[in-house]
Amino acid sequence: MNVTTPKNTLADARYMAIDTMKYLARAIVVMDPVEKPGIGTFAVDKHWRMYYDPACFEKWTLMQLAGVVIHECFHLIFEHHSRFSDLVSTPTDQDRNRWNIAADMAINSILRDQGIELPPNCVYPDRCPGLPNIKFENGLSAEKYWNLLENEPISSEPNSAEGSSGTDGHPRDFEDEAPEEGEGISETDERRIKRGAVKDIKDSPLGQGIGANKGDIGVIIERILEPAVNPTAEIFASVKYAVNTIAGWGSYTYKRPNPRQPPGAMRLPVSQRPVPEVRVLIDTSASMTEDKDLALAAGIVGKIVNALPGEGVLVYCADTQVQDVQKVFSPTSIRATGRGGTRMDAAIVEVDEDKTPPDVIVCITDGETGWPSKPTRSRLIICLTRNRRNYGDSTPSWAKTILVSKSEE
Repeated sequence: MNVTTPKNTLADARYMAIDTMKYLARAIVVMDPVEKPGIGTFAVDKHWRMYYDPACFEKWTLMQLAGVVIHECFHLIFEHHSRFSDLVSTPTDQDRNRWNIAADMAINSILRDQGIELPPNCVYPDRCPGLPNIKFENGLSAEKYWNLLENEPISSEPNSAEGSSGTDGHPRDFEDEAPEEGEGISETDERRIKRGAVKDIKDSPLGQGIGANKGDIGVIIERILEPAVNPTAEIFASVKYAVNTIAGWGSYTYKRPNPRQPPGAMRLPVSQRPVPEVRVLIDTSASMTEDKDLALAAGIVGKIVNALPGEGVLVYCADTQVQDVQKVFSPTSIRATGRGGTRMDAAIVEVDEDKTPPDVIVCITDGETGWPSKPTRSRLIICLTRNRRNYGDSTPSWAKTILVSKSEE
């Protein structure tokens, strides 16, 4: 005799959700279900855990449950929690309620266009409980609905629009604590799952429907597949983080006066920052073109030389091995020696195992190479000059990877 349980019903709903939107299959499978009686709904946290109230199985049909699973999955795929943090640095409860409504409008207008059924009283651009006068356009992004909701009477009561950390980044009382290191979904897996899902969405009829141009689908395609990044800013943010976390960072000296020195008291030391040892490794193999790849490399070196104090920067040129080491004060003085095959894995290890290892290695390459099998002693920042064949997904998870050109070749 088969006994229907909440877990069985949830499994059926997830299977139906996968059958409805096959490009979300892996993302839906990865979401970790957590039973939370009393919350009255479904919700996701930013660690890919899906909370559910078993009472929902008594009031919603299987098709509606499948729609809710897809809805929660889209919050994660659309990166709503990080997009909200980009939008508002110190949000109020009213801000969170407003964003949750906006994010639900963005998702649900897409689901309605696809004929996916949701439970009664869900939020839509032209229908929202508590906001009887709204009549917004379908298929807009969450940010655009956020702007349209600016003058609406949004409640300032905490969680009046429900939501969770998977939507706005703010953990709710019902959410479990963050996973311990090594538990839950890794950042690398999360990136691959989202990238795969968004690529499939772009190539599907959904990628041509409502939301594809000015809605959340268009936003996330640009955000994940075609990022309009400022590579130099990302490189220096990574270098700054790396040198701020090296051993011995922040020593003290008595050579300069301490601005907090009390009159007549014993002299106080003042903090000083050592010059970080940053070395640049340029892939000078035959696949690195002079007009694009090496030009990008020269530009990055120039920015590093100008931004970091000290007497120039050591630049290593390598193909299958390090061919030349130069002290560079200007990017115009770089000699691109090599032009053979590519072995950045060997070259990175060679630089890392120097007698005086650097704090940071910035490796500039087109990505047509292997990588070291284990983490380097130095912080490794990989700057990819190309985005062909998803090289960014093959770089080591322990290194920081930055795409400095978004063109597809």
